[in-house]
Amino acid sequence: MKKFLSCVLALSLVLIMAIPLFTASADGSISVTVSCQIDDSGFVVARQTISVAPGLSEAYGYVDAFNGTKVSQLDAIVAAHMLVFGDDKNVINAKLAVISGSGFVTNFMGDGEGNVVSYVNGVNPGVASTNVEIFDGDLVEIFATQDTYMWSDTQTWFEYEGNQIEALTVAVDEAFTLTVAGIFCVIWGPPNTMPLDGIKDVGIVPVTVTGIAGHFGVPIKITDEDGEATLSFAAPGTYILSAVDVDSMFAPFMSPWLEVTVLAEKEPPIKTAWWENLHWILQWILRYLFFGWIWMAI
Repeated sequence: MKKFLSCVLALSLVLIMAIPLFTASADGSISVTVSCQIDDSGFVVARQTISVAPGLSEAYGYVDAFNGTKVSQLDAIVAAHMLVFGDDKNVINAKLAVISGSGFVTNFMGDGEGNVVSYVNGVNPGVASTNVEIFDGDLVEIFATQDTYMWSDTQTWFEYEGNQIEALTVAVDEAFTLTVAGIFCVIWGPPNTMPLDGIKDVGIVPVTVTGIAGHFGVPIKITDEDGEATLSFAAPGTYILSAVDVDSMFAPFMSPWLEVTVLAEKEPPIKTAWWENLHWILQWILRYLFFGWIWMAI
C-alpha cells in the first residue's frame, strides 16, 4: 500500500510540475513587443519582443507618472532606443527628447521628429506615453507622424475575409485576397472608431528583417478601388508583408505587419467539433478514475 501511495504521490507531483507557472520577474520586468517607424522606408525597429523594467525611463533622466513603480509606455520607448543606439545614457538623451510634465516627445530616434503617436495593442490611448501603463504581452507601436499640417497620417492594418489579421497560413500558389483598412492616427480609441474601410492605391510590400530593422521592398501588388489585392506565393516559407501609400495625394501610413506562412500543401483540418468534445469527455473520465483510485487506496 505504501509503495502504491508513493507512486501516486510521485505521479501527482509530476503532473503538478507540468502545469506552467507564470511569475513576475524579480525586478518587475515585463515582456512586450515593440515596433518603431519614422517613414515609409521601413521599420527602424521591426516587431520583436523585449524585456522592459519599471523605472527604465528614470534611469535615463526621463520622468513618467509612475516613478519606477510600474512599467510605462515611455519605458518601452526608451528600451526601443536602446535596441538601436545601445545603452549609453548620453547617446540615448541625444536621440530621444521628452518634455517633462507634458510628456511630449520632441526628438524620436534622432530624427528630430516631435510628433509621435504611440499605440498599445492597436489603440491610441489619447494621453502622453508618460501616463500609460503597459503590461506583460502588450504590443507597443511608435510612429512619427509626417503630415504636420493636416494631421492625416493613417494607422493601417490588413483584413482577410472581413477579419483584422496579423498572421495567415496558405499553401503554395493559393490565391488570397487582402484588404488594407485604417483609421486616422489622431483618432483616439479602438480601430472601429471612424474606420477607413478599404484604402485604394496602397502598395503591399515585402519586409526584409535585417538585425532589428525591417526594410520595405518594391510593392508587389497595389490595392484596387475597394482597397483589395489578391496575392499568392510560389515557394513555401515565411513572408512578412506591410503596406505603404503610393498615391502622393494621401498621407503617410503607420504601416501594418502581416506574417504569412506558406506551406508546400494545404494542411487538412485535424480536429473536428466531435473530436474536441470526445477529447474533453475522455479527459474528465481519466481524471475521475485517477482520483477514484487514490481515494480507494487511502
